[in-house]
Amino acid sequence: MRPIKFRAWDKKDKEMLCGVDLQYSTQGELEGIRHDDLAGDGEPESNPNWEGYGDIEDFELMQFTGLLDKNGKEIYEGDIIKNDIDRLWVIEWDKELCMFCQILYSTTGKILERMDLRFNAKEVIGNIYENPELLKE
Repeated sequence: MRPIKFRAWDKKDKEMLCGVDLQYSTQGELEGIRHDDLAGDGEPESNPNWEGYGDIEDFELMQFTGLLDKNGKEIYEGDIIKNDIDRLWVIEWDKELCMFCQILYSTTGKILERMDLRFNAKEVIGNIYENPELLKE
């Protein structure tokens, strides 16, 4: 069974936060995330009164796919990968197929091809938030 892990793109500070915890309301709705960088004042995470939650609207969440690239790096949604046929693909969750896929986009944003993420040797070379220029090439 794969570990359920997330990272988040901080829209305000324009930085990637790895290893985030999710905060849910009493009704079970996702409300925010917690990360060491959001704690302020450097309070330790082990403190049960630690208030390090950020509003979910300020972040883009990305889930770990459970797979590693050829260099042992974890693959997350939003990653840009290069596969063995030297194309750049974006990792996304496909709701219809209920699986993570690698998607090849045209420069205009049209989906050209969709492939199961488990096929082809691959290498994470960036992500859509920190390296959007990679997709324009």
